[in-house]
Amino acid sequence: MISRILALELGNDRGLHSYKNLKKLFYVYILPNLSAVISAVTLGLLRTYDPKGMIMVVLGINLLVAVGVQFYAQRNVLSKLDTEALLKFIPEKTAQFIKLRLLFFVIKFQLPSFIFTITFLSFFIERVYLVLLLFILILLLINLQISGAIWLRYWMNTWGRLTLQTWQVILFVGFISFIAWFSFSASEPVFEALENVLMNREAHQLYQIDPSYIYSVISIVAVFSVASSLFINRLNFKILMRNRDLSFELKTRNLERILVRIYGFGLSKIQKILFEKDIKHLIRHSKVTLVMHGLMHLTYIGMMTFFFLDFSEINLEIFMSRFYFVFFLIYIIFNGFILMPNKEYTGFENDLDVAKSYHIDISKSQLVHVKTRLLQAIVFPKLTIIYAGFIITLLILGEYTVSLIYFINYWQLLIFVKAWSLWIVKSANQMNHPSELISYINFGLILAFFILLGQALNRPIESLFIFQGLVLLMLIVLYCFHLFINKDFEKFKSNEGVE
Repeated sequence: MISRILALELGNDRGLHSYKNLKKLFYVYILPNLSAVISAVTLGLLRTYDPKGMIMVVLGINLLVAVGVQFYAQRNVLSKLDTEALLKFIPEKTAQFIKLRLLFFVIKFQLPSFIFTITFLSFFIERVYLVLLLFILILLLINLQISGAIWLRYWMNTWGRLTLQTWQVILFVGFISFIAWFSFSASEPVFEALENVLMNREAHQLYQIDPSYIYSVISIVAVFSVASSLFINRLNFKILMRNRDLSFELKTRNLERILVRIYGFGLSKIQKILFEKDIKHLIRHSKVTLVMHGLMHLTYIGMMTFFFLDFSEINLEIFMSRFYFVFFLIYIIFNGFILMPNKEYTGFENDLDVAKSYHIDISKSQLVHVKTRLLQAIVFPKLTIIYAGFIITLLILGEYTVSLIYFINYWQLLIFVKAWSLWIVKSANQMNHPSELISYINFGLILAFFILLGQALNRPIESLFIFQGLVLLMLIVLYCFHLFINKDFEKFKSNEGVE
């Protein structure tokens, strides 16, 4: 069973005997957790933030990640159980298969946040055995996430439609309200820490977490985790394999036309037809995801605009331009990693099959452009709207130098979105070149980009534009590298078009 799960995760059945599989496991499972430890230690050693406020921010981010993992577990793991051939031939292994699939999914996408949180909290815990208990808490939380996903799937397939839709609305409104509240409340300790960094002053007071809180949390999580596991073993796991359509009927034709006109511009006739088909499918069958992305975009636009107007009265415009650039860069990278397993946004095997059945000549390169436009239309932030507001405001205020910096940052982020979405789509459809040399060149270009970015973020205004230009040039090189060089030529040639 584990070998079958590994084959699904790695895309082949060579297991741990393949160097490429070991490298993939390192990048997917080891490197994110190692980065989480390094980031948590770096943050813990700083003395420029209020400990209590920053702990609440970290815990709030964990809650957001937990809800996101639950949502995508329902969409990308449990919703595809009816297509698993193994469960049709060995139905008695259904429970074990589902638990293992969810275990790999939770470890991949949530374990880094757990490790970051526990490592960061260890700086505010005096007793070592309490830190060890928190690491044991990670195992309980992973088990609770798996049990929660199974219970949610079971209720979705057994409760009445009206009851489920009522709970959908309640939970959705509650979650959106929490996001709106958290986005503004969490910004206060973060910006206070940034201000302390700029003023070269320490704000870190001695703070120790009350052990009674740790005991209470561990006890509650342990009880729920063990109880849910015991009750889950009595469920009929075959019920989980059903797929129910719980979508709300909403009129979205005008929104579909707007997205097709704006983001379908420049596509060929066939590409535009496929792009319109994908837009309609996502909007009509993924309304919750669409609304979530839309509200997140509106929240970030409002939050960025608020702080932009607030900080424009202080002589921190250069610093804020760098802050916005790094913020959107991290946000784009995070969204990309979250969407990698979602074939609705990136996969085009069904499009090739449909095109072949209708004798339509379509190539993989054309489909790649369609899917990258789809990501830019729905997933990634609306950079043009945000930076247009920034630049126009600065021009009105007469800050021409700062407005030029924002203009350069806009083009840097725009090209990064194109390169990042291109890599995501090609990786999801196994279109990257298999050569190790190409992968090393790609790594070298990425490393050079981050080195130049670090230099650009630390340079004074006198040499800032030179390094900003070098960062822009490196992004163009990265985009062209993935567009023209980093692709599997043999596979691409054999599937270039279907007659």
